[in-house]
Amino acid sequence: ALETLYVLIENGQRNLALSNQITTVLEDADMKVRLCAVKALSKFQKCDVDVLWGLKHKMTHGPTFARVSALRALPGLLDKTNVPFYIKTLNLAFEYIEDPEPSVRDTIVNICTGAHSELVQPLLEKGNGLSIKA
Repeated sequence: ALETLYVLIENGQRNLALSNQITTVLEDADMKVRLCAVKALSKFQKCDVDVLWGLKHKMTHGPTFARVSALRALPGLLDKTNVPFYIKTLNLAFEYIEDPEPSVRDTIVNICTGAHSELVQPLLEKGNGLSIKA
């Protein structure tokens, strides 16, 4: 399934209709299908605020597993050279730091301590517009 999606998505392409369709798959009951959707979303244009909005909608209105999947998709949108978008994305993730579900909170911590920690840590130390509730 993932390979088929990759054929439809050119790296760096902006295709809001297709990204919205893939975002709906984050609510699929099958974890493997959700993982494919997360990986597919990372193939679209980086720093796309419309895709970010779609993920925010899923994080606000989706069931727990969809919220976790939407959070896992966030790093795939990032371009380390676009610090304002990076901050906007992290602030979006931090909006859910008090989520009642531990898996949602754990995912946010993993974003901040995982592959992107080399950029997240300096931003946290300096402030730089990040707003952490907890």
